[in-house]
Amino acid sequence: MVKIFRFCVKLFVALTVILFFENCAAQSPPGGGAEDKTGPSVISTYPANHATLVSSDSEIYIEFDEHISWKSIADQISTSPVNLKFHTESRTNRLLVNFEELFPENKTIRITLGTGIKDLRNNGLEEPFTFAFSTGEFIDSAIVEGKLFCPSGKSTVVKLQKFIDDSLICEYVLPQNTRESYQFTNIHSGQYILTASFAQEKSIVFLAHIILDDSSKKNLDIFTATSAQIQQPPDQPFQLLQILPEDSTTFSPHAKIKFVCAGNWNKFPSDSVFIFSDSVAVDGIWKNRGNQWIFDSETWETGSEISVEFDTLSQRYFVLPKDSLGSLSGTLEREDFSNWHVKILANQTLKTIAQAPVNFDGTWQVDKLVPQNVRIFAFQDLNENQEYDSGNEETLSSHEPFIMYSENVEIRARWRKDGIVLK
Repeated sequence: MVKIFRFCVKLFVALTVILFFENCAAQSPPGGGAEDKTGPSVISTYPANHATLVSSDSEIYIEFDEHISWKSIADQISTSPVNLKFHTESRTNRLLVNFEELFPENKTIRITLGTGIKDLRNNGLEEPFTFAFSTGEFIDSAIVEGKLFCPSGKSTVVKLQKFIDDSLICEYVLPQNTRESYQFTNIHSGQYILTASFAQEKSIVFLAHIILDDSSKKNLDIFTATSAQIQQPPDQPFQLLQILPEDSTTFSPHAKIKFVCAGNWNKFPSDSVFIFSDSVAVDGIWKNRGNQWIFDSETWETGSEISVEFDTLSQRYFVLPKDSLGSLSGTLEREDFSNWHVKILANQTLKTIAQAPVNFDGTWQVDKLVPQNVRIFAFQDLNENQEYDSGNEETLSSHEPFIMYSENVEIRARWRKDGIVLK
């Protein structure tokens, strides 16, 4: 009986110890108190920011002001040079970065933490955090920064690629970013191209050629609302799947009609599509966007009825009346106003709502706008194709000049908001 009792006591103690360590190992937010809505902040690093003569086998750690979630660390750490291999360990509020090889000699090392690193209540870093140190006596100090205009919630990857022996080498990359700013610090002197693209898409949506010396500071804005490049159509029979918007939709005078296709969309028979406004045939411009063909009439007559007929499909729309619409106007501050256009963009998606040319005296006006909050974007159409072009990596051609108005603008019915200065 005594042996059985002792065995039960030992078993109870063992189970208690196991449960204790399991609870210690499991991450969970602390209970009680007001709800925590503030993300973690970095309070110290080793080596310190801008430290020099750091040992090539130095240990790296980042200390936060609170515990962080282990699961949020993946893909949120980038290094420069980008080919440094590492793995991470998280201990309460301290993040260890263990490199698998020695740091290069006389080299500036940058470590950037993305905003996806979160605390135990799922609050992320307010902005990316970067610190740098050098294994030599000198630390690189050039800076490239700017504003990042991308659709809400759309992650954008920003890279700096350096010309080395007539080849482009990706030297610096930022973690996926959805905020309206980016910054590369402690950059080595040389020639670079700056690119940005949507995460998981191959198209380059911005390109700029940069020459940096040791003390350069470049400010370059990036506009990433351009979608992926048009792909080659599949070698299959053409088929029309859908006409958008849906039938009987009330839409704006600047709305575009989209024809969604399957198969070889180059075979789209646009001459077999009939579009009428109050029974009068309408002329417009056809544009191809991959598996979509878009009909743009520039502007529809307010209050009119639009009908679309193609084969056995038909759609009908009702254009909003004039008294439910507003307008925007202003001036462009540039020495040369030639080939400049103003786009009105949806606030969240940055999709184009309307577009108008800038007049020879720098004034502009866009009428017949549906009430909503918008962004205003102006660009110089250098190749005169009526579209903003974001650069070409193969030819190293840069993006077209653009301006993004700094504030959101509210459109009101029966109201023209004027005096908007784009500079």
